[in-house]
Amino acid sequence: MNAWYLLAVGLLCILLEFYIPGTVFVTIGIALLLGSIAVFALASTSGVEAFLFFVVVLLGVGAIVRLAIWRIKSTREKNTLFLSKDQAGYVASSYEAALIGKKGVASSDLKPSGNILVEGNQYQALAQTGYIVKGCEVEVISGQGAYYFVKLCKKELNP
Repeated sequence: MNAWYLLAVGLLCILLEFYIPGTVFVTIGIALLLGSIAVFALASTSGVEAFLFFVVVLLGVGAIVRLAIWRIKSTREKNTLFLSKDQAGYVASSYEAALIGKKGVASSDLKPSGNILVEGNQYQALAQTGYIVKGCEVEVISGQGAYYFVKLCKKELNP
């Protein structure tokens, strides 16, 4: 097999890796590039030719990487594999602001995280300070993401 064909297919695999990520194409590409260098070095009559081929391989890899990066940067947003600045339809975890100020019961030990029961519904909570024993009355003081921050109201609701 000709070393130039191996070089061309190896560079193509490296280019494809930019558009179909997963390290498969780059691994195949590197193996083909190393194989092309070995085939050329075995077939060449002098070390200078082999060194020049090695330099051509390095320049080819540099050109392919530069081309791929330029192509990715110049692609319109709608025709790209990469995410745009917003993600329509995606809703992150959030808390119900209406629960702030309401009282509930720790349905598990909060050390410092656990579960609370407010108005018959169970929520994930984080104790503002320290350890809260199961059964203690708590007050929701704020929220972040899917968690509510709570503080202790009374020592124990049900002894």
